[in-house]
Amino acid sequence: MSKLFALGFLGIVAFGAVSLFAAPEIAQAQAGLIPCGTGSPTAPGYVPCQLCHVFVLGNNIVKFLLVPSALNPIPIVLVIATFLFAWGGFVWVTAMGNPSRVQQGQQILLATVIGLLIVYGAWLFISLALDVFGVATFTGTGNWWEIDCSSPIVGGPPPPPPPPIPGCWALGAPCVMAPPGCCAPNVCDVGGTNTCIAPPPAGKQVFVTSTPFQGNLGGPIGADAICQGLADAAGIGGLRAWNAWVSKIGPPPDHAKDRIADHPYFRLDNTPVANGVADLQSGTILAPINQDEFRNTVIGGLGNPNSQVWTGTEDNGNVSGNECSGWMDSGGPPFGSRGTIGNATQIDSNWTDETSSPWCNSQYRLYCFEQ
Repeated sequence: MSKLFALGFLGIVAFGAVSLFAAPEIAQAQAGLIPCGTGSPTAPGYVPCQLCHVFVLGNNIVKFLLVPSALNPIPIVLVIATFLFAWGGFVWVTAMGNPSRVQQGQQILLATVIGLLIVYGAWLFISLALDVFGVATFTGTGNWWEIDCSSPIVGGPPPPPPPPIPGCWALGAPCVMAPPGCCAPNVCDVGGTNTCIAPPPAGKQVFVTSTPFQGNLGGPIGADAICQGLADAAGIGGLRAWNAWVSKIGPPPDHAKDRIADHPYFRLDNTPVANGVADLQSGTILAPINQDEFRNTVIGGLGNPNSQVWTGTEDNGNVSGNECSGWMDSGGPPFGSRGTIGNATQIDSNWTDETSSPWCNSQYRLYCFEQ
């Protein structure tokens, strides 16, 4: 009986050795027992050999012996087992009542069954044990019988960064004609500098209009429409709504502080202006609102009409006594009305309440706040 097992073991070893030498031919039919180093090193998809591939080779040989595939639909182990079953049955049937021959045939059949149980039972036992202990879960190795030499070695050097994508640019580079998203994680400043700029901070934006207007704005709603139209024309409107910083007496009174959503506000160059409406009605803001919808800086100063802005609003955010008859009048002296103006170059109370003396036929800018 021991001779029988020895012969079977030697047969399997011999088959494995033959498989090594026959691997190039086998590779043509089934991706190869040898997982690397085949073909020209300059050919596309060439895989250089590593130590890991030694284990892949052993795993491939085991699969070739035990697992059905396109190359061997009936695994070699089952072919050998079939031969042993036939041999044992033949010895048993031809025993002619000879007890020793009957016993020999039975032992061959029993040894074959035990061998199959050991071979496939070991595989099943290992698989169940590793599943129970969750080895694949906490090691990330996946199926224990699959060896992936392409995975990075844990603890080894980090992989090199991916090469830059052609057609994408850094901060300050032109981007209008570039593919969408070329500035990521930055943004393309379309309609402004037309270059890649840093993304806007969390909050809303504010600008002063590039165009001055007389006091007949069509009421506060008309002033809002002016802001929206200028924002759309400059490419910063989109789905965003823009309201003007203007107040009217009413009735009912319409205060600028109530017309503006409570958000942090930034100029279009991302300079902080106010942390919220409370800052806008505190008498002091963080930076002058001196940038128009095209990101041009407004030049001027106190008393300079170029930087003066219609507001009708005191420094506390409430309506002042002069607001061009609800922003429906553009008359001059002696029968016209007057309106309060602020100054876009200032950060103290003058930003919204510089003077209330101008006649409404004068032309001044507007502050526009994103909502």
